[in-house]
Amino acid sequence: MYFDDRLATVLRHRATGERAARTQYRQLLDLLGEGREGRDESLEAAAFLRLDALSEMVPMRERARIVGESGARIRNAALVRWFGEAEPDVAAAALARASLPADAWAEIIPELPVRARGFLRHRRDLPRAAVDILDRLGVRDRALPEPEISHDPFNLPPIPLPLELEIEDAIETGEEHGSKRESLPQPPAPDPVAAAPTYSGAPKDRRIGEIVRRIEAFSKARGVRDGETFAAGDAPHLPLDEYDREPHRKAVQAFSFGTDTRGRLDWADVEVAPMVLGFDVARLPGVAGATNALPSAFANRQPVREAQVRLDGAHSIAGSWIIDASPRFAPNDGRFTGYLGRFRRLRAESTSSNASSEADRIRQLLHELRTPVNAIQGFAEVIQQQIFGATPHEYRALAASIAGDSARMLAGFDELDR
Repeated sequence: MYFDDRLATVLRHRATGERAARTQYRQLLDLLGEGREGRDESLEAAAFLRLDALSEMVPMRERARIVGESGARIRNAALVRWFGEAEPDVAAAALARASLPADAWAEIIPELPVRARGFLRHRRDLPRAAVDILDRLGVRDRALPEPEISHDPFNLPPIPLPLELEIEDAIETGEEHGSKRESLPQPPAPDPVAAAPTYSGAPKDRRIGEIVRRIEAFSKARGVRDGETFAAGDAPHLPLDEYDREPHRKAVQAFSFGTDTRGRLDWADVEVAPMVLGFDVARLPGVAGATNALPSAFANRQPVREAQVRLDGAHSIAGSWIIDASPRFAPNDGRFTGYLGRFRRLRAESTSSNASSEADRIRQLLHELRTPVNAIQGFAEVIQQQIFGATPHEYRALAASIAGDSARMLAGFDELDR
């Protein structure tokens, strides 16, 4: 297959009823689940938008059944991330069929909702790296360890005393030991010669030193709550903080969004929502050297295709983007309700070379189309000229018509190429 146009063919048809919507939902699920190698990003973004629209037409239980009954595995990380934000039944069915490499799991698991991570804990075939990330994020399904039981019922470990009781006990055994010793009955005096080698004050000193160190640690932890400041290494923190404290977060490559009637973002993917909500899409600055058709399209309520804009903000979203969006209208009265679309990163090449790359892509498409049209024209001429034998006049007339149509199509291809 030189040119895979299955996704474009499915998107070309509109689902007018619930049965057609179910069929198209299954087709898009099968095509997107195969992976994204060599696929046009704009077509994939349009497919996700169509899935959003079909989700409103197909009931939730029906979508869960379609996802669960499909025989193929889901190998597209973007589709797994999209299903993670769906209803619980649909998300559980999709995550049970997802099959991704270890690096893809490591990238999307932190971005999944907590509920979706809970569905993954029932999987027993995840890569070890994915299980480690789930453990670090607190998703566990294990019981508490059993206590160690000694075989000797009378050989029990000493019960640790609270810090305050240990301090009082240390004070009593240290400073007040003399007064209490006088009130207690004294044992017989040991032999000084035999007792000299074993006498030492080290156990009592060592015990007091441990208590002093515990008091210092307790004071430091209490000082953080009271507003005191310590060095960075002194302040206690959870192990999860070490995972989240990344010096440079990975830049977001694409995200879906929705706007209100004024053009402000009121919905976006979970990982970027806090950074982009409230942006006025119609007033975003354009990329230098490129034409920004977004304001006029928004004013006329027209679809937006490959509008180049620039986002300013956090490191994860700053830079140049391409927007594909479609207007939404209320089904009852046709009232404009906003836009629904997708942001994707602008490629590294300069905007001046975008036109040439687009022309090259069109030439490649025309080359792929010329081959079957030339074959059809050749077979039609063979039938019309009776090269392989006598042919009825009706078939010859049809073949001549097909040859003429093919010639007109080839002329149109040449005109596009010019």
